[in-house]
Amino acid sequence: MGDSDVGQLHRKHEFDMPVQGSVRAKKAQARAIKRVLDPRTRKTVGWLYEWNTGQVSVMWKDGRRENVVYE
Repeated sequence: MGDSDVGQLHRKHEFDMPVQGSVRAKKAQARAIKRVLDPRTRKTVGWLYEWNTGQVSVMWKDGRRENVVYE
């Protein structure tokens, strides 16, 4: 994953997220926790990230896919 991919991921997810009632935590850091694979070819089509807020989101390589496997 290149630097431009990380920047793209950051720009898409810099929103405040509610955490425990009225306390809000800003998405600041994420770490890749799984690869997202095409089930037929087993090629990486994205990455699953866990944010400092506990939220999980996918960064797609070439657009969203419906039929995937998480590894």
